[in-house]
Amino acid sequence: MSPDPGRIYTVGCSFDKLIPDEAHRTALRDAVSRVHKSTILATELLNLHVRRCIEDCTGDLEHIFNSNWLLNAYNEVSRGKGTTRVDDELRRTCDKYMPTFVPVDRQGLTQLFAYECRNLAAVGSTNVWMHFQRRVQTYVKLHHTIDRETYNALTKDKRRQRYLHLLQVADDICRPNAEENRSPGSYHSWIREQRRTLGIDDAVGEWVDKPLLYHLKENPQRFVKSMYRMSQYIEEHGGRAFALFPLRRSLVPRHIRVDQKVLRTLLHLGTSEYLKTSAKRRKMNDGCSTDKRQHRTREDLIDEKAEAFGKVLNIRAANVRQGHLFDYAFTTDGVCVRLQYSKTTRQTQALSTIPRRGLYAIDELKRVSRLEQLHVVGVDPGIRELVVGVDQDDPRNASPVRYTLRQRLKDLCSRRYADEVRRTRPYSVTAAEEDLCEYNSRTSSLRGFGAYCRKRHEHLDICLDYYTDIAHRKRRWKTCIKAQQSEERLYERLRKIHKPSDGRRLVLAYGAWGATSTSASVARGNPPAIGVGLMRKLSKRFVVAITPEHHTSKTCCRCFGSCGAWREVEERMKKKVRGLRICQEETCKLPQNRDRTGASNIGMQFNRLFEGKPPIRQMNEEEKEFNRLRLVCEPCATS
Repeated sequence: MSPDPGRIYTVGCSFDKLIPDEAHRTALRDAVSRVHKSTILATELLNLHVRRCIEDCTGDLEHIFNSNWLLNAYNEVSRGKGTTRVDDELRRTCDKYMPTFVPVDRQGLTQLFAYECRNLAAVGSTNVWMHFQRRVQTYVKLHHTIDRETYNALTKDKRRQRYLHLLQVADDICRPNAEENRSPGSYHSWIREQRRTLGIDDAVGEWVDKPLLYHLKENPQRFVKSMYRMSQYIEEHGGRAFALFPLRRSLVPRHIRVDQKVLRTLLHLGTSEYLKTSAKRRKMNDGCSTDKRQHRTREDLIDEKAEAFGKVLNIRAANVRQGHLFDYAFTTDGVCVRLQYSKTTRQTQALSTIPRRGLYAIDELKRVSRLEQLHVVGVDPGIRELVVGVDQDDPRNASPVRYTLRQRLKDLCSRRYADEVRRTRPYSVTAAEEDLCEYNSRTSSLRGFGAYCRKRHEHLDICLDYYTDIAHRKRRWKTCIKAQQSEERLYERLRKIHKPSDGRRLVLAYGAWGATSTSASVARGNPPAIGVGLMRKLSKRFVVAITPEHHTSKTCCRCFGSCGAWREVEERMKKKVRGLRICQEETCKLPQNRDRTGASNIGMQFNRLFEGKPPIRQMNEEEKEFNRLRLVCEPCATS
């Protein structure tokens, strides 16, 4: 299904088919490799610089998330014909702490470096504001850890109360200084001490009646020192340190962004006719022209861009449709190309009709669909059961739509590709990676991170020669295609629930848990799941309404009584059966599957809230506080 109108989207195709000229392909693949190695070296240098500035109290981190300043790091690890300006403090870090390396030739890569710096700045600042408050929680829990015997002696209620108090303490550390603390009074003196230790108020400056999240987004560079102190303490007490600044760890080359300027520079296509005419005009005026440089619109540049890209790309041969929507930019890793397309904006729908797709709150759907009927499908998201959908027209008899993590990994051929990598990897690369496992790339210590970089550089060229092979990028491209195919099968199964003759609008009542990122504590050893990303993909094809799922898996779908484990069956089988539930009411005793029950109750919850009725189960004050604290640490749930 096509993307939303007015949006920029990408269309994938084969690199070899899109670019027929062998010389052009070679030049672009060489640029991919050079940019990749430059990014590896530049991110190492920047990580060393961040740690040196904090430990030695020298230098300034005010520009660490400024893309223009980050270009200094790329200039430091590359060489060219002309001389470039490099920050003095960054040069000092490179001379003293950076391991020996061979600089990369940066000829023709200036614009590509600029794009990489923009991406690096965005990822680095996002790392701060998205994870800062969750890391404060980890810091607080480690400060107030108790031994196993003491913890086991606590009752279930006391454990829950203790956990709530620690979450409140972490929230109070991040609270504006003018607001009152919500945690018990016994923690208040410790909170004030930790605010000084971490430098929260110093990093914020003036609160100006704004929450911490606002200041984290506005000035993320000011909170890097606070993250360093938390990471240092956590690492010293046996915990896992976290990243202070992005580091290119993968040795398989990533995509680079190619626009008109990059294309003309890399492939020596020459300047455009407009620039040639402008240069002649300046030459005729002996450089004395005082006319200001005219700003050209996107429409003015279309012919110029079409002329440059027409010399290189053959969109028809790549079997890409709607070439007239091509936005004259693409990204590539030398195997796959993602063409940038733009679609003209259509007129918005009337506010009295429900939209065809998108992510909406229940109240918003009530506002735009007062006169329309909805076909609701309850969806219970999870880690092992990624999606379980139940049609609310007949929730008891309808066959649920299941999309599991096991099925997704099978569709992606994850095990086969992993075996291929293990069989083809040389012993020298395997040994280098095993030796590197003894070092920590996320350590807050300058000495420790420097040791990691030195060890990595011992075999960097050997590993790069192996991982820059085209086979790895082809495998990643195939994985991307198989992921799209696997997800498309899920979309088709959901569409089949809704008959073409049905005039109602299909709405997915999506459990609110799926709107948050999956934490490692919840995953419990399971491999990474797609999580919130799947919800966003579904919202591009269906109307998705985030629905509270409080007690939906613990409530019987028939009598709304309490639902729990089926002890008799588990004792007979002598093992715990995942997902097996039975209603605890003597008059019901309905056996059921937890995920299907949750999906059915989520759909029922949506219908009740849409009609203005109360939810299936009301939250008590303690549960409301837990939910509020959970949302504090999930600032990007639906963004």
